[in-house]
Amino acid sequence: MPVESSSAEGSDEELANGRDVISRLDDIQAANNRFHREFEEAMRTANGTNTRLVGRPPHTG
Repeated sequence: MPVESSSAEGSDEELANGRDVISRLDDIQAANNRFHREFEEAMRTANGTNTRLVGRPPHTG
């Protein structure tokens, strides 16, 4: 477990690490959003519909 440092250098390093983590999380979220858009488009194409998928249709039988 890292030991907290009271020096300004340690704080700068911690801030840089935090910014790096946030940047990676932003990249993951963007990739996740792209995946969901592409998946939804593929499902619309497979279903032959041009409507947004919002859930299952009601049971009719």
